[in-house]
Amino acid sequence: TYFMNYFDTLWDMYVLVTSANNPDVMMPAYDYSRWYAVFFLTYIVLTLYIFMNVVLAVIYNNYKRNLRNEITDFYQRKCELLIEVFLLVSVPDVQETPGPKNQNDGIFDAKNRFLNHDDFIRLLQITFPGESLKYYEALWLILDTNGDRRIDFKEFMQLDDLIHIPYTDLNECLTFLERKLPGLYTSKISDFIKNIVRNMWFRYVFDLIIIVNAFFIAFDLDGAEWYFLVLFTLEIILKVYTFGPKLFVKKLWNLFDLLVVGSALIVSVAQESLNEVQESVISLDVLLALRVLRLFKIFHSIQRFRTVLNTILYIVPSLSTYGGILMIFFYFYALIGMEIFGDRVHSVGYNSSAEDFDPNCGNPLLDSSDFYRNHYCANNFNNVVSSFVLLFELMVVNQWHVLTEGYVLVMQSKWTRLYFLSFNLICVTVILNIYTAFVLEAFIMEYAALHISPSQSQEQDLPLAFSLSKKINEMGLAFGSNPSSKAKKNEDNLMDADHNDLQFIEKGVDDSGMVSEDFDDYSLKTSIRFSLSTRPPRSGYKLLEKMFCQELKLQRQKLILSS
Repeated sequence: TYFMNYFDTLWDMYVLVTSANNPDVMMPAYDYSRWYAVFFLTYIVLTLYIFMNVVLAVIYNNYKRNLRNEITDFYQRKCELLIEVFLLVSVPDVQETPGPKNQNDGIFDAKNRFLNHDDFIRLLQITFPGESLKYYEALWLILDTNGDRRIDFKEFMQLDDLIHIPYTDLNECLTFLERKLPGLYTSKISDFIKNIVRNMWFRYVFDLIIIVNAFFIAFDLDGAEWYFLVLFTLEIILKVYTFGPKLFVKKLWNLFDLLVVGSALIVSVAQESLNEVQESVISLDVLLALRVLRLFKIFHSIQRFRTVLNTILYIVPSLSTYGGILMIFFYFYALIGMEIFGDRVHSVGYNSSAEDFDPNCGNPLLDSSDFYRNHYCANNFNNVVSSFVLLFELMVVNQWHVLTEGYVLVMQSKWTRLYFLSFNLICVTVILNIYTAFVLEAFIMEYAALHISPSQSQEQDLPLAFSLSKKINEMGLAFGSNPSSKAKKNEDNLMDADHNDLQFIEKGVDDSGMVSEDFDDYSLKTSIRFSLSTRPPRSGYKLLEKMFCQELKLQRQKLILSS
C-alpha cells in the first residue's frame, strides 16, 4: 500500500525520484483510472529529468569552483618557488641593464637576470643528484635554444614542465645482441627480420590471428589451441629480439601479452606433464581469450572511438580519489549499520526440507515481506563484508526501498528510513553526481582536443607545456620525431604501432653515442630523447591542470609580469 499518511507519501515520492519503485507505486492508482498516469509522469519528468539534473549542475559547479581555487593556489605556489629559486641562482644582466632597478637592495628584478651554464648544471646536480650529466646538458640544450650560453627568466620557468617529461638515453637502448654480437644483429637476415617486425602489417597479422583465436573459442572448435600459443609466443620472441627487453617491457600492451601468453604457456606445459589434457585445453582457451582485449588498441587508432577510450583513461587517476571518499563513507555507515542492525537478519537457506532451515531470515517480523520473498536475507549488517555489499546495493539504487523497508520491519520504526535516506543523499545524490559531472568534463575536454586545429590548441592548452613539446619535437630530441626537414626519411618509419616512437634508435646512433651525421640537427649533440607521449596524464593533478589551463595560463602571466 502507498500514500497512507503524509510522511509515508513523502517517502514514496522521494523513492520515486530515484525511480526505484517505478511503476509499482503508480499501479494501484493507474488500475483505478488511467488518468492518474498524468500525475506520475509529470512528477517524474519534473523531478527526475529536470530537477535532479539541475541539482547535478549546482553540485558540480560548486565542486569545480573549489577545485579551481585549490589547483590555482597550488600552481601559484609552485611558480612563486620557481621565481625564488631563479632569483637565488641567477646573476644580474649587467650588459643590458647598467644599474640596479631597486636602489634599496641593489637586486635586479627577475626579468633582468640570467642563469649561466655552470650554475644551471650545479643546480640540477644538487636537485637531481642521481641523473647523468648528459641529461643535464640535454635540458640546457632545450632551454637555451638561441645558444647564447644563458637562460633568462621565461626560459627558466619551463624547467618544471621539462623535468616531468620522461626521457631515455639511446645508448642504454642497445640490445644485448647489438652489444655483444653486433655482426649477427646487423646482418642481412637479422635486418630483414627486424624490418618485418617493425612493419605495421606485422601487428595487423597478429590482430587477425587474435580474432581467429576468439572465433575458435566462441564456437568451441578444439585442436588449434597449441598452434595459437606457438604463434603468440613467436610474436613475443621476435619483438624482444627486435627492440630489446628494456624497450619491450616499457609498453603496457607488451607486458599484458607477456603475462597472458606466459601464463598460458606455463599452465599448459605443467598440465600436459601431468597428463591433464582437458584442463590444459580449457586453460589455454581462457588465457588466450584475454588477448582479444588488445583489439582496444585498434579502436584507439580510430578517432571516433579514441575520444571515448581516452576519456576512460583520463578518469582512471581520479578513481582513487573518489573511491577513497566512497570508502570512508562506506566504512562509516557500515559501522553504524552493524551497531544498529547487527544480528537482526540472518542468511538462511530457502529449502524448507533442510535441517538448518530458518524461515523469514531468522526474524518473524519479516514474515511474508518482500525482503524475504526476494531472497534478501544475505543482505545484512552482521559483518563488515556483508555490510559493504549491502551498501553497494543501496548505492546502485535498484530495490533500495525494499531493503530499507525490511529493516524498518525488523526495527519496528519508520525512523530507520533516515539512515538509508542519508546514505542515498550523500553517496548517490552528491558523490556519484560529482563523479558523473567529472566524467562529462573529461569527455568534453578530450573531444575538444581532438577536434580543434593546432593553432587553436596552442592557444587553449597550457602555455608552456604545448610550446615545450613542440620545441622538443622540432629539435629532434623526441622519440619518433623527425629531427628536421633536412633529415633523410628513414626506411624503417613504418613500425609496429606499439613501438612507433622507437624508429631512430638503431640507425640513428653511432658508436660514440651520438646520432649519425645523416641528421643535421640538435639530435647530433646528445643521445637523450624525451618521450612526448600522447597518453592521458597518470596523476589527477595533471588532469586538473588540463581542465583549468586557461586560469593557470592567466595566473602564470600575472606572476611573470609582476616579477
